[in-house]
Amino acid sequence: MQLAGVELDEAVFASILCASANLGALETGIWVHRYLDRVEFPRSVRLGTALIDMYAKWGHLDLAENVFEEMPQRDTVCWNAMISGWAMHGNGDRALQMFSEMEKAGIRPDDITFIAVFTACGYSAMAYEGLRVFSILWRALMSACSSHGNIRLGEVAAEKLLELVCHSGAYVLLSNLYSTFWRT
Repeated sequence: MQLAGVELDEAVFASILCASANLGALETGIWVHRYLDRVEFPRSVRLGTALIDMYAKWGHLDLAENVFEEMPQRDTVCWNAMISGWAMHGNGDRALQMFSEMEKAGIRPDDITFIAVFTACGYSAMAYEGLRVFSILWRALMSACSSHGNIRLGEVAAEKLLELVCHSGAYVLLSNLYSTFWRT
């Protein structure tokens, strides 16, 4: 493309970085990163996330975190790449710390975030934080079940939540779940 004079854009670079990460061509990804820096190519969230993902997949979490810290804006996907990287490589404490930072930054977690956090809990000495995250997930599931009238799944979520924490809030959510059943 360069020899043909085709202008390279963000999508091309992100694709190359993704392929580099998945094909084991780390040297190519590093070359792309250096090239982007040399030509002062604007670092978008998408491009930054592709760099983070590439470095994290190869265990270069220090480089991934450097890219992450240099990003002026971050979205959920970017945070997920960093949290997943720490979790994949057995540093559950750092993954959970990143999750807490994500919450403080006001970034809304998604299902990928929770999967990474659950993985991280297996590697973490922060068992309490893991329980807190699990209870948040079960409460969120109960609320969703209440909104959609799914009583059976809501009861399963309530049971799991009560196994983790015996808290009156679980009973309130269960009451809300049943009230939706009676209204229909």
